[in-house]
Amino acid sequence: MLGAPFKEQLAAPEAANRRDHVTTRPPAKGASAPPRRVYMEVTRVYETLHSAIFSAWADGADMARVQRLLDDGHDADGYDEAGNTPLISAALVGASADRSEAATRLLLAHGADPNRLDARGDRGPLHWAVCGAATGTVVALLEGGADADLPSGDGATALHHTLGELRGASRRGSFDNPESGASAAAAFVAAHVSALTAHGADVDRPTPSGDAPIALAASLTLCPDAVLDALLDAGATASGVHISTDGEEVDLLAGCMFCDLSTHIALRLIDAGCPWDVPYGPFGDRPFVEVVSQYSPELALALATHHEAFAEAIVAYRGFNGFSMLAVAALGGSEPLVTWFMGRGLRPDEVGVDGRTPLDVAGEYNPALVDVMERAIDT
Repeated sequence: MLGAPFKEQLAAPEAANRRDHVTTRPPAKGASAPPRRVYMEVTRVYETLHSAIFSAWADGADMARVQRLLDDGHDADGYDEAGNTPLISAALVGASADRSEAATRLLLAHGADPNRLDARGDRGPLHWAVCGAATGTVVALLEGGADADLPSGDGATALHHTLGELRGASRRGSFDNPESGASAAAAFVAAHVSALTAHGADVDRPTPSGDAPIALAASLTLCPDAVLDALLDAGATASGVHISTDGEEVDLLAGCMFCDLSTHIALRLIDAGCPWDVPYGPFGDRPFVEVVSQYSPELALALATHHEAFAEAIVAYRGFNGFSMLAVAALGGSEPLVTWFMGRGLRPDEVGVDGRTPLDVAGEYNPALVDVMERAIDT
C-alpha cells in the first residue's frame, strides 16, 4: 500500500509526467537465488522544469516541453535537488545561447523571479549567466527585472563575476590568440559589461576583496580594449585607482606599461583624468612622463603624437637632476623618441644639474645615438 507522502507525489502536477522504468537488480553479493529468478525494482522518474530545460539543451528540442510543464502548473521558481531555480538551470545551459535565452524568457513570462538566489543563498540566475557566452540571457534577465547590483552570497555582483570569469580565462589562455578560451571570453565579457552598466550596474562598486572593477580588468596582461572601453564608457573612475604588478602598487597609467595595455586605453585613461606627473614610489619617485620615456618609449611616442597636452608636458618636464626627457630617451636607447624630442626643440647639448648633457648620456649608454644627436646640434 502506498504511503501518504507517495500519494501526495502522485497527486502533484509532476505525476502526469511520470515515466516508469523497470531495471534489473542482481542479488546481494554472497546471497543465493533460485535459478532464472530476476530481482526487479521500479524507479519512477519525474520530469521537471529543470530536466526539460537540460533536455532541450542536450537533444536540441524546442521549448514546447518547458511550455507544457508551465501550463500544467509547475512552479517557475521551484528548486531542484541541487537547490537551483529553473532560471538558474536556464543560465547554466548558456553554451546553447539561443535555447538558454528562450527558456529564460519563457520562465520570466510565467512569473519566475529573476532575483531569487539558489537554496544555499549563494548565486542567482544573473550571477551564473554572466559567466557564460549567452549575452541574450543576460539581457533577458535584466529586462525581466534582475537587479544588476544584487550581491551573491560572498558579496560579489554580476559585474564582479563576469570580470572574474575573464581573469579565469586569462589563466587558461592568451587574449591575443584567437583560438584560446581567453579570446572568446573577452568578447562576451565586454558585451555583458555593457549590458549590466546599461541597466544601472555600479561600475565603481568594489569587489569583496576591495578592488575596483576597472583595476580587476586592467591588471590582466593584454586585457582586451573592448572590456576596458565598456567600463570607461560607463563612467568608471580611473584617476586614483591602483593595481598591483610584481608586488608593487602603481596607477592605471603605469599599468599600461607593465600589463601591455594598448595606446588607445592609455589615451582614454589620460582623458579620464589619470595624472602623468604623480611620483611613483617604486620608480624612485619619478612620474609617468619620465618612467615611460625610459622604459616604454614606443608608448611615450604614441601618446605624445596623439595627445598635445601630454606632448607639451613631456617636453617641458625636467627630472630631479635637471635632465630633459631627451636625456632619458637617450638612456633608454630609443632613436624614434630621441628624434621626436629634438624635433620639438629639446637640445642634445642642454646641461643638467650635474654638468652632463643628453649627448653625454647617449655616449655613455647608447653610443649609436651620438651621431644622430650631433647632426641635430650642427643643424
